[in-house]
Amino acid sequence: MTGDGAFTTRVRQIIEHEAAGDGHQWEAARLIAAELGDGTSQRHLATAIGKSQTHVSLMAACWRQWGDYPGNRPPFCEAYRESKNTARRRETRDHEGWRLGAEAAYLRAEADCRGHMLSRLGEARRIDPAALWAGSEVLARKYASPELCRWWDEHGRVTVGDYATQAARDRAAEAEAWHGQDRAYRESGRTGVAVLFTLRAHVAELRTVRGVCATLRAMPADDQEKIRAEMGWLP
Repeated sequence: MTGDGAFTTRVRQIIEHEAAGDGHQWEAARLIAAELGDGTSQRHLATAIGKSQTHVSLMAACWRQWGDYPGNRPPFCEAYRESKNTARRRETRDHEGWRLGAEAAYLRAEADCRGHMLSRLGEARRIDPAALWAGSEVLARKYASPELCRWWDEHGRVTVGDYATQAARDRAAEAEAWHGQDRAYRESGRTGVAVLFTLRAHVAELRTVRGVCATLRAMPADDQEKIRAEMGWLP
């Protein structure tokens, strides 16, 4: 986290830019991403600027996607809306991924525990054993049998929150790797290859078709054809 004075200054600047209208939102997004990059938590920054954690996350996502490409940035409202839609799609994918994993874990646990899945209290309250993979650890272990608790101790119990957190870390690491390669290629002057990595970074981080196509149109025709051929699905 930045020092108290620097943090206070940056918070004031963010608030001023956000209040100034559409023309200042990219700068607000840059400042938010920079503060998060310095180690400030989303919750702390959101409280300081009087916004939600979701808003802070979306602003930072807009900057991560477009910050290095000022010539191709769309209007901020479009980028923000696209980030919001992408976040919703990610949430749906994460929940489905967790559900499939939880179902597989439940079937394995049921076989390993020979069907002894509930404690006496769980049986008395007619708890669905499959529901024990959701919710708090305390309640799950309260209703789970000793056999199931031991199974969790050995194999783990992944909640939807755990799954989403790990998925977000994996996506961020993948996107940062692509952006790092892209920056290295652009600094070396290999523009055509740099744009290829830019496109891949868009796909890895947000799968933003509009952003990909805007970047593609800015390239020389020969490079466009090479990248279309390599990436396959581009229009």
